[in-house]
Amino acid sequence: MTNLELIKVMYTSFESGDMETWRNLVSSDCVFTISGNLPISGTFNGPDDVIENCFSAWAEHFSELSFSDLKFWECGDTVFAESNVVGGGLPSDGVSEMHRITIENGKIIEFRDYFDSAPYATLLAQK
Repeated sequence: MTNLELIKVMYTSFESGDMETWRNLVSSDCVFTISGNLPISGTFNGPDDVIENCFSAWAEHFSELSFSDLKFWECGDTVFAESNVVGGGLPSDGVSEMHRITIENGKIIEFRDYFDSAPYATLLAQK
C-alpha cells in the first residue's frame, strides 16, 4: 500500500468508526496533535490514547460532522491532506483544515491538525 492509499484508508476507517482497521494503520507509538482548546484538542500518544480520548470526544461532540472535498499531497514520507469539515451547525461553507501525516515503515507515526477552532467552539456553545 502506498502512503497515499494508507492515508485514504485512515480517513475512511475513521469516518466509518472502524477502529480495528484504523489501529492497524498507525504505529504503537504514534503521536496525534489536535490544536485548539476543544474537547478533542491535545497531544495523544499511541492508538489507545487517540481512540479513548480524542476520537471518543469527537464522537460525543461532533459526530454529525464529516470531511468533504479531501485533497492530498505526498512529499516523501509525509502526506498533507486538506479537508472541508461540514454539517452539524458549522458555517454553510464548512471549516477548512490541513492535516500533516508522517508515515514510517508503512505505519502512521504522526498526525498534526491545523484549523481554526472558533467555529467548533461556537458549535459547542450552542449545544
